Amino acid sequence: MSPVDHVLAAVHIILVAPRSPGNIGATARAIANHGLGRLVLVAPPAFDPDRARWMAPGAHEHINNAVIVGSVADAIDALDVVRVVGTTARKRRLHTPIWGPTELARAVHTTPVPTAIVFGPEDYGLSNDSVSRCDAVLRIPTAQHSSLNLAQAVNVTAASLRMLHDDSPASEARRPAPARLRALLVDDLVEVLHDTTYFAGRSETHTRARITQAIAALALDHDAVAGARGMLKSLRHRIRVTSTAD
Repeated sequence: MSPVDHVLAAVHIILVAPRSPGNIGATARAIANHGLGRLVLVAPPAFDPDRARWMAPGAHEHINNAVIVGSVADAIDALDVVRVVGTTARKRRLHTPIWGPTELARAVHTTPVPTAIVFGPEDYGLSNDSVSRCDAVLRIPTAQHSSLNLAQAVNVTAASLRMLHDDSPASEARRPAPARLRALLVDDLVEVLHDTTYFAGRSETHTRARITQAIAALALDHDAVAGARGMLKSLRHRIRVTSTAD
């Protein structure tokens, strides 16, 4: 396996509530064609493996081994990835970093860690809650019509990763904690904020997105995340004891 193939095999595709078996099959074919990792389906309303296989010649293995889970958080946990990138054509107010295909490819190849790319439903895309769990969002440049077919978007993204890879050596920096552990730290922080008056007039979704980005930027390793969670546990206990005493 070449270095590029090794890196791309750690890039996984998550489809959220895909409605078309054809899109699932075409996605599996794109994964096989470009040497990506696993296919995860989040709450597919009507998954028909036989129909999906019709659109996935040479890629039946990815249909057969597709992981089906109930939520984006479950998908991230199942894959145990470090980097999570959402995709959207809509402008958001979550302050999540916006990448184009070049920025995504540079991140994947210069810091090769297990990565999940999340695609939303065909009709309305990812929810703000799902985007708030992502370290960055990918926006594929288009002309007048900004919306791409789901399978087309996966294929364009996969092809960009292979064509636009950076030949510079991989970063030797310490490996950040997996996304599932960082998400637990975010949950802890949000829970502490709930014990205060912070969410009076503030959006939990927007706050979660900001915290997610801040923690991702810090590139905390496993021990740092565990230490921070321990501190928050102590702080949460102190807040609740004080509140009870009052």
